[in-house]
Amino acid sequence: MKKTHPIINHQNKTVEKPDLTQDVSEKDRLIYFISSCSSYYGDKLLDFMDKYHLTALKDATEFQLKEFIALNPFLDPTREQTRI
Repeated sequence: MKKTHPIINHQNKTVEKPDLTQDVSEKDRLIYFISSCSSYYGDKLLDFMDKYHLTALKDATEFQLKEFIALNPFLDPTREQTRI
């Protein structure tokens, strides 16, 4: 069972944030990064899936994720709140 840490989301509800410091693949980290830059509805993840014609995130490759992050200025890896 993975450890979780309580956080408050934008609707002031307590949710569990997964502990991404252990046993997490690079692909999972990249998906989490895009997700953290997305709206509540996951708009950036949906943009990513549309761009690469994916039906599920499990079909994404690390190369596609890295390319999407590199080509989109709204995904700023220097933003402190998006670091994992």
